[in-house]
Amino acid sequence: MTLTRILAAEDDYTHVHSERVTMISLALADELSFNPCDTATLQVSALLHDIGKVAVPGRILNKPGRLTEEEFGEIRKHPAAGARFVGRLKRLPRVIEAILYHHERYDGLGYPDGIAGEAIPLVARIISVADAFDAMISDRPYRRGLTATAAVDELMHHRGTQFDTRIVEGFGRAYRAGKILPVLNRSLSLATPLP
Repeated sequence: MTLTRILAAEDDYTHVHSERVTMISLALADELSFNPCDTATLQVSALLHDIGKVAVPGRILNKPGRLTEEEFGEIRKHPAAGARFVGRLKRLPRVIEAILYHHERYDGLGYPDGIAGEAIPLVARIISVADAFDAMISDRPYRRGLTATAAVDELMHHRGTQFDTRIVEGFGRAYRAGKILPVLNRSLSLATPLP
């Protein structure tokens, strides 16, 4: 709770995005029949996945135009910064891994470590899909968001390369069944006990 308040104070967009990613991730976990322990880990991980952005200068996070290569390099540091930050809480090793690896790609071309496939923790692979979907449908100062249908098409186009095919196909099923968009209109309940 304290960490999410820190994130909200630093950058309201990132805080709202993290809540939305959490809701999408939980809907996807339901579609994939996650067990309750894994779901609790996913909830905390998704909520904190971008906590490392508190270490990124606001001028970069809130820049109204495209980022330079150097600025993007600063953004790419946020998973490791978040993992170090949350790493002080020794009892959350799976959460720390999910935060660290949520920008890894299934084909190994992601960051920070370039790991691939099943080596990427499942929770991180789910957050990656939810994160990308919410980012694509969100308006930003430098671009309009895609329609939800166009964002789903993008996810499908990148399955097996950027994203785990099984996760994207589960997302597609959940989307078609009407389980994704409604959760974005609900407020996130932080009353769920932490793992």
